[in-house]
Amino acid sequence: MSFLAILIGLSLLVLLIVLESARQRRKYGRGEGRGAGSALARAGLMEVQNLLEPERKVEVLREMERKEDLLVQLDDQGGPPRPKPVDTSRGPDRT
Repeated sequence: MSFLAILIGLSLLVLLIVLESARQRRKYGRGEGRGAGSALARAGLMEVQNLLEPERKVEVLREMERKEDLLVQLDDQGGPPRPKPVDTSRGPDRT
């Protein structure tokens, strides 16, 4: 029963929004600022992307370190592979 009430409520909300936009279009016309809403949305999405970009860089660096940890050093005489020596130039904490 609650699903039906939510569905009816959302349908009424959409209908009210459509009717209000039609009323404003009749009252104010289409306007020259058409597309301003989408431009604002694009700007907002660019801001979100800029906020998430440093987090993505950290993820990429962690993935690169994980791949480097999997590398092995092969012996030319056919001996068993040994783990690659740890590079300590980046500092003591490599977590």
